[in-house]
Amino acid sequence: MIRGVRQAVSLLQLRGVHPVRAFAGDIASTEGVVLSSGEIGIASGTPGEIFERKVLIYAPARTAGQQGKANTAGSGGNGPAWKLQFETQQKWENPLIGWTSTADPLENVHRATLNFHTQAEAEAFCQKHGWKYEVLSPKEQTEVRPKRYIGYGDNFSVKKKGIPQGGLKSEQAPAKASK
Repeated sequence: MIRGVRQAVSLLQLRGVHPVRAFAGDIASTEGVVLSSGEIGIASGTPGEIFERKVLIYAPARTAGQQGKANTAGSGGNGPAWKLQFETQQKWENPLIGWTSTADPLENVHRATLNFHTQAEAEAFCQKHGWKYEVLSPKEQTEVRPKRYIGYGDNFSVKKKGIPQGGLKSEQAPAKASK
């Protein structure tokens, strides 16, 4: 794998792109110059340490406030269901202010920017950038509804058990006398 600015410049020159006039849109476009798998990360000037990190491709579970299955894997919803997340690196507490600090430039990448509609799109994106990745498959969703527990009011319902009897001795059924 080619790394470094000089090697990226020579790669661009081999592809027929002038490195000074090259914009990101010109390099990544499908017209004219097409970079092969893994070369876009090199041409973008990404530090070499990024290529050693593993990316997790996953479909997040629905939130607690979400009642439907929209924007979840396999739901057929309109929104993106797959996300990319880099493995986290070491964090430390800032002794002056007490904030949590990190030197990781990719810490917040997964929060709002790298969302994909399908797993194949996410894998193709990782391959295009030359990143190692691992796919975490989502848990299968069941179509069977869970058991519904009866409410407190059903303890006093006459629908199933008839008229409820109280706990007084006068309300109890008389015991049959044995001979």
